[in-house]
Amino acid sequence: MILTLDGGLSNVLESQGCNLNHKLWTAIIIKKNPEAIVNAHLEYINAGADIITTSSYQASIQGLKSIGHSKPEAREIILETVRLAERAVSLAQGTKLQIAASIGPYGAFLADGSEYKGGYGISTEELNDFHKERIEILDGSSADILACETIPCIQEAQVLAEILAKCTKPSWVSFSFKDEEHINDGSKFSDCIEIFLGHPKVFALGVNCTKPEHVSNIIRTIRSSEWNGKIIAYPNSGEDYCPKTKSWADSPSPFLEFAQEWKTLEVDIIGGCCRIGPAEIKELKQPA
Repeated sequence: MILTLDGGLSNVLESQGCNLNHKLWTAIIIKKNPEAIVNAHLEYINAGADIITTSSYQASIQGLKSIGHSKPEAREIILETVRLAERAVSLAQGTKLQIAASIGPYGAFLADGSEYKGGYGISTEELNDFHKERIEILDGSSADILACETIPCIQEAQVLAEILAKCTKPSWVSFSFKDEEHINDGSKFSDCIEIFLGHPKVFALGVNCTKPEHVSNIIRTIRSSEWNGKIIAYPNSGEDYCPKTKSWADSPSPFLEFAQEWKTLEVDIIGGCCRIGPAEIKELKQPA
């Protein structure tokens, strides 16, 4: 059975009138307007999502401290993202689903579109320091899954593999791609897959926040590898992102048409990222 993931959080928040033109993007809403996040989760639950992702993508310790929060406050805000998702689940009485704690890349903290470039120019130790504490916080939360998303560089994948191996929760790692064979820093995706072969905690690998037209061949690459876990696909609408205005432009791809092929390729978890909303998730829920 294919599980249905939710879609983009930002577009649903914007439809509620939220201004996300901030270095913390959707994470600024956690304290400013938490009910908007609960309502966004509910829209996806009502659309039929089996898994919802928390609003912690851009809520890092370092990012929250940079706007004046203390370290204890930052930790509490990160945990609050899980509580907001839980509140949405409780409001949708009788609905059984899983909560995935979103863990964005270092590039999201930079807030300059680096998740679409990859080359950070920092040490492995710095990347480890950036990710380790937030992952430990979310691993100790009541979320069901750790979701490492939009990973654009192989160095970051290697760091995450080591940290996730010490966690208690199952996790997935999804990459952002420049084309069908290479993630955004230019590394071959096949090399990234090898990092996670036999990993004790990572149960799914895949793609997110990537143009939909690349996804089918990315799925085929995973299928042809030695990976024997699950495959996850949740690309964006195919539009181009402007990091200065935190907005999207150009024409969207025929997302739902592409998604039918992903289903025939036997993807295990399917959903959407930026600019994919509840209407598309409701359609994805339908049989292939």
